[in-house]
Amino acid sequence: MVPRHRIGYIDGLRAVAVLSVAAYHAFHSTKSASIGAPIGVGLFFVLSGFCLSYPTLFRLRESGVAGFNVASYAARRLVRIVPPYYIAIAVLVAFAWTIARLGFALPESMARGGITLPDVVHALFFLDAHSRYIDWSFWTLPVEFRWYFIFPVALWLWTVSPRAFALALFALMFVVPLTLAASLDLFVLPAFLLGIVAAHLRLYERRWERWALPCAVVLVPLAYLQSPGFITPVWALAMFAVVVAAGAFKPIEAVLSFRGLTTVGFASYSIYLIHQPVILFCEAHGTSPWLALAVSLLAGFAFWAAAERPFVETSVRVTLLKELSSVFNRWAVWLRVDPILGFQKSTTEKAEAA
Repeated sequence: MVPRHRIGYIDGLRAVAVLSVAAYHAFHSTKSASIGAPIGVGLFFVLSGFCLSYPTLFRLRESGVAGFNVASYAARRLVRIVPPYYIAIAVLVAFAWTIARLGFALPESMARGGITLPDVVHALFFLDAHSRYIDWSFWTLPVEFRWYFIFPVALWLWTVSPRAFALALFALMFVVPLTLAASLDLFVLPAFLLGIVAAHLRLYERRWERWALPCAVVLVPLAYLQSPGFITPVWALAMFAVVVAAGAFKPIEAVLSFRGLTTVGFASYSIYLIHQPVILFCEAHGTSPWLALAVSLLAGFAFWAAAERPFVETSVRVTLLKELSSVFNRWAVWLRVDPILGFQKSTTEKAEAA
């Protein structure tokens, strides 16, 4: 089920992330379960930045230069994220309509009073200001969708000047939250940007990486004391340390590369999309949290097979990528912009590689 080209422990970390979020929703009445939310969301954000930047940073390490095709990047993101998300919207709308006709109440995570047409339109276009989410778990999708627009600039800044990147990251984490510019997007953006740094560290091993594990052990309790239920800059640093430690310590990497975990990680997006209403509906009708969690995982794998796999492993993906890339390249010509960004190693990176 899991393609060989994937980094095993990264899928293992995805499994940890989705299981943490699902456990939080299954055991939400237990105070200690709140830790699952920032761990899961924080890991997802760091891993997203890692996976988007790793291929380009790998090419930079190998040859010193790398082309970044914005048109192809946009096509890959749309094909990877949008079709399963749209199908999930359709499934949840049908689910809400069906259980309402049967006389059951909607799960607490879904739009109160029923899903309306404006709710669906806002969801389809990743609009979340003054909107109701079809399911509360969907709040991360518009945020990350907007990050995709700034990612090429963030990656360029890292390759040109890691110091300038670090300064911008510091401002986002500790200065912007104290100003009127603060927003949800900027508040959780550092975790995504730290994923770029984590990908770089994976490619350029350093001795001080051995401190990543002790840092994670210290930062996770500190983050929990600061905010037990929502991601903060300290949580972002803690999850960054976890991702770095996972790649720096062979025993941890081996555990996370276990086939059972990587399989869950490979289906993590599908599980995330539908797990919460399944869990809450089951529990509302007398199911134990453990059984509700198991049912949600099974439902997530079924959704992956039907709604996500065709856009990951089949010729459908190849066809869509080809057509979308062609469209975006034509737009670039019409706008008279070059869709290819050139990346080069910074002076610091060249010295490290030598």
